[in-house]
Amino acid sequence: PSSLARLAWPERARLAGGLALLAGSSSVSIAFPRVVGLVMDSCLAGPAEGAWTPGSAAGALLALFGAQAAMVAWRGRVLAVAGERVAARLRGDAFGALLSLHAQPFFDRNRSGELQSRLSSDCASLQKLVTADAVGAARSSMLVVGGAGGMLSISPYLFCVSVATFPAAVLVSRLMGERMRERQ
Repeated sequence: PSSLARLAWPERARLAGGLALLAGSSSVSIAFPRVVGLVMDSCLAGPAEGAWTPGSAAGALLALFGAQAAMVAWRGRVLAVAGERVAARLRGDAFGALLSLHAQPFFDRNRSGELQSRLSSDCASLQKLVTADAVGAARSSMLVVGGAGGMLSISPYLFCVSVATFPAAVLVSRLMGERMRERQ
């Protein structure tokens, strides 16, 4: 972990920007059902002062989706650049370490093609960890916390019922999945 942090440290501004864009796009995902509900309630309430018309509601929701799409696209670009730079740094460090070894005994024991393949696949795995896996974990965490907060703000009672029944639902789905795998 400390080596990964050392490799990623020069990209901290890009990674922080990607995390901020992730937080923004996740916030839109979390808020969207609530916003749609409020807009629909306003549209269905009829003509009143400050009420949304169907056209203005559609325009606002389209703008919200557009902002989310822009954040997702920019986040992907920023994190892809950061991941490429971290992987390039790792490749350079690994290649430097290979060159510093006593060449004859090391290369007699290890095939150069195998080393090259290993270097390439390990760097690709690290790049995936930095860009895709870490982002997926952060997004899932944000959605769980935000969704729980949203449910709690709407109905604390239903939130408690959902939390109480969640372990049973996971257990049933796991058992059913195992049963289906056996039958397949």
